[in-house]
Amino acid sequence: MAAAIRENIDNVKNKLDPYLHSEQIDSYLNPIEQKIHLERSLIVLGLFPIVIIYMIFGGCNDFVCNFIGILYPICASLSIVKSSETNYVKEKELLIYWIVYSSLISIEYIGYNQFHALRIYWLIKLIFLIWFINYGAAKAKKLLEFVALDLATIRLVSISLGDIGMQYVAEGLRNNTTLVEINFSNTGLGSESVRILAEVLENKTALTTLDLSENNIEGDGVQHLTITTLDLGSNKIKDEGARYLGVALRDNTTLNELDLGSSEIEAEGARFLGDGLRNNKSLTSLKLSGNIIKDEGVQHLLNALENNIILNHLDLAWTEFEQDGKKAIEDYVEKTGCSVFKGFDF
Repeated sequence: MAAAIRENIDNVKNKLDPYLHSEQIDSYLNPIEQKIHLERSLIVLGLFPIVIIYMIFGGCNDFVCNFIGILYPICASLSIVKSSETNYVKEKELLIYWIVYSSLISIEYIGYNQFHALRIYWLIKLIFLIWFINYGAAKAKKLLEFVALDLATIRLVSISLGDIGMQYVAEGLRNNTTLVEINFSNTGLGSESVRILAEVLENKTALTTLDLSENNIEGDGVQHLTITTLDLGSNKIKDEGARYLGVALRDNTTLNELDLGSSEIEAEGARFLGDGLRNNKSLTSLKLSGNIIKDEGVQHLLNALENNIILNHLDLAWTEFEQDGKKAIEDYVEKTGCSVFKGFDF
């Protein structure tokens, strides 16, 4: 039994040691360790249950929680203010931390009685604040080290990036001159992320492919994007986003392939896209599969194609059109003698 307990303690110590010897807190623990001649991991393990009990039942636990929560951020902020060097990553990290911290304080002020009645809240808050300041730093550092390289292709797929992560990525991309392809599919990006990314990519003429599929991008986000191959499938583009894209397509001379599959576009959105296609001279492939454009939307698109000789692939699979839409397509094929529909595209 004693051997098992000892083994568990050693495992916990091994996990704690890298963090306890990190640059962030080494200067605080080193003097204590030297003075009492005890390993810092054992000091922390000894204090851990005491802190937990105190944070739940002790007096002034709210003050202690907030004091610990601001101690390191204040020191780090003062260090940046005094420094003559600019540390963008650290500044961003601290700014986000202070925003979150001040938001929590405001919420606690409004629900003062409820939060003080919930004794375990201050322990949960303390754990969250410590986790947040450390996790954010590690994430930002890794992202910036990765994207700051002169890469030709960046693929960050199926990770939790979000708007905050995109800020770090965008900063790392500013000086990249070789980027050709970006894949940020299923990374939790919203319209704000697209705006941030578009600002950085504005003058990167080498970039040809941008995959932002399976995110949370809504209609207003797509107005910022112009590229050669653009994949926005499985986003909430809807008719509003189709309107922005339709306007962009009128004068766009670079976009060749556009994937809007399963983007909640209806007949009105198809009309906007059709208006953009009438005079477009570059788009060769448009995928609208999985939308709900129905018979009316099909007719809008076919009307636009009468004036468009560039588009050679239009995917309308699973777009909920019925006999009228099918007949309109058949009439179009018979009238023009050619078809933009391939295989099972409708």
